[in-house]
This record gives sequence, structure tokens and C-alpha cells, in this order.
Amino acid sequence: PDKARRYFRGAIKKDRAFLPAYIGIGEILLHEGKTKDAVEILKKVYARTRSVIILHRLEELFLDQGEPSEIIRVYQDALQQDPQNPVLQFYLGKLYYRLEMVDEAFDLLSTIEGPQDHLLDYHKIMANLYLRKQQFEEAITSLKKALSFKKRVVVPYICTQCQQESVEWTGRCRRCAKWNTLTALPWIETSQVSTTSEKEPSPGQLVPYRGIASPFETV
Repeated sequence: PDKARRYFRGAIKKDRAFLPAYIGIGEILLHEGKTKDAVEILKKVYARTRSVIILHRLEELFLDQGEPSEIIRVYQDALQQDPQNPVLQFYLGKLYYRLEMVDEAFDLLSTIEGPQDHLLDYHKIMANLYLRKQQFEEAITSLKKALSFKKRVVVPYICTQCQQESVEWTGRCRRCAKWNTLTALPWIETSQVSTTSEKEPSPGQLVPYRGIASPFETV
């Protein structure tokens, strides 16, 4: 851990926006049982970088700790500072949905102003929420929009250098080997997604998206 810590600190000195190093230090602290220190570091990094990647890591950390109210508070604080940010609105709504807070998820996601028509997972979630509220016509409309996408699921991370998609965030792209290039893109533009056949799932294949239920599950 000490050697890794020195490496990460050296990387941060060279690049203050190098997320893999910050997340790496957080992982070391978690391994040492210093959860509060890890949380504080990640919160400070988010305040400095405004990176959604950091919020995702905090989300998994707090949920693993059984403290969903803490990550809800983090997202709410972020939205207070940037109330018109559709990315933050989507991820907070997705978190509500993940926690089965149906009313909160619906109230937030149904009012998002942005290019949500390009986001398959938005329509999947809304279809489930409409079903839970017994608004069946709206549920069918949202489900049709979701099923109209060429890809069954749009994965949450994409490399800004080579457009490689990934279900999980990594500090280094597995395709082009560039560091710190994966970003969270809730709104996937068609020009940003590679159309090579090797990355197209077959019609019956469901690409996993962590934390999102399938369109046929009513969580």
C-alpha cells in the first residue's frame, strides 16, 4: 500500500485531474479500514473536479456500507450547486429508482429537461415507474421508445479517445491503453458511439448496466 500510495501521489502532482490516482488512494484507505478518510477525499475530489465518476464511486461505497441516505445527500448537495444539470438529475433519479423510492424517482426524472430521448435507460426506468403508478399507456409509450433503440442497452462509460464502451469504469482504457479517458455519458450521442460490428450486441443479447433493471422488471 505504501508504494502504491507514493505512486498515486506522484501522479496527482503531475496531473491534478488524474482520477485513477484519487480513486486508488481511496481504495487504499478503504483497505486499511479508514472509510471516513476515503469518503472525505472523494468528496473533496468531486468538489474540485465535478466528475460524475467520483459520485458513482461514492454511491457504491455508501450502498455497500448500508448508508443510502448519505449518497442521496451527496447528490442533493451537488444538485443544489448546479440545479439545472440534467446529468446529476438523471443519476439522482436513477439512485431513487435503484432504492425503490418510486415517487421521488418519478418526480425528478419526469421533469428532466435535456436530450433524454437519446438515453435508452431513461425510457426503461420511466416505463417501470409508469407501471408502478398504473399509468399503462405512458408505460407502453416509454417501453416502445426503449425498444426502438438499435442497441438494447447503452453502457454507462465510454473512452473519449477510442470510443470503447465499458460496463465498469477503469482508470485505463482496455482498448487504447490511455489513462484517465473513460467518462460517464448518460446522454450517448450517435456520433460518439462506434458502429463496428464487434461491439453490436445480437438482437437477443442484453448488455448489463449496473444498477438498472431490465425493462420488464417492476422493481
